[in-house]
Formats: sequence, C-alpha cells, structure tokens
Amino acid sequence: MPTPISSETGPTLVGRRHLFALVLGGVAAAALLPGRPAFAMSLEEAKKAGVVGERPDGYLGVVAPNADPGVVKLVEDINLQRKAKYRSIATQNGITLPQVEAIAGKRLIDRAERGEFVLTPNGAWSRR
Repeated sequence: MPTPISSETGPTLVGRRHLFALVLGGVAAAALLPGRPAFAMSLEEAKKAGVVGERPDGYLGVVAPNADPGVVKLVEDINLQRKAKYRSIATQNGITLPQVEAIAGKRLIDRAERGEFVLTPNGAWSRR
C-alpha cells in the first residue's frame, strides 16, 4: 500500500484519497458491533428513524433528546470504535486526530442519505 504524501498543511490530494478510503473502511468496521441484542436498533435503523445523525467531527450524535438507552449505548460504542480507528489512521499518516476527524465528518455527512440527520456547523440538526 503506497504511503500518502503529506505537506506542512496536511495530506495532498493523493494522500487524502488514500486517507478517505482508510477512514470510511474504519467507520464501516466500527458499525459492526458483535453481541448486540436482537431487540436493539441497528445504526441504519436509528438513522432512518431520525434518532441518530452524523456530526462534522466524524462521530455520531443522538438527535432525539429522549432516545432509548439502547440507542445511546449504540452511539457511544460506535464512537469509541471510530475514535480508535481515527487515532490509528492519524498515526499511520503522520497527521493529527482532529484532521482525521474533520475529514471523516465531512465524508460521512456528504454520504448521509436523504431523510437522515446531520449536525450543521452552527450546531443545529438538519434532515437531508
């Protein structure tokens, strides 16, 4: 696997493409939670129901103020897994964790499906 080229301001376009692939692969892997009870809502179901959304920092947020504790736990678990993956990507590519989080956040928001919630830069949840 080629090493991304980086500059003082961050990865170049070639490096960013490689980094995006790593980030999205890690996010997809983080969504697969072993041992989840059969009655618990999946991430996809929670997004479609409008109780979970993507944030610009690359993590999930709970949209509904009275969300089921199982959904809150799902979000916490996935966010822990995402953070671990983001740290690994940052270390491998010689960039900071906040840089990886921002790249992942932008990509995840860009890929949010119609009807799903995303957190806007002004802090408000918006349905796509």
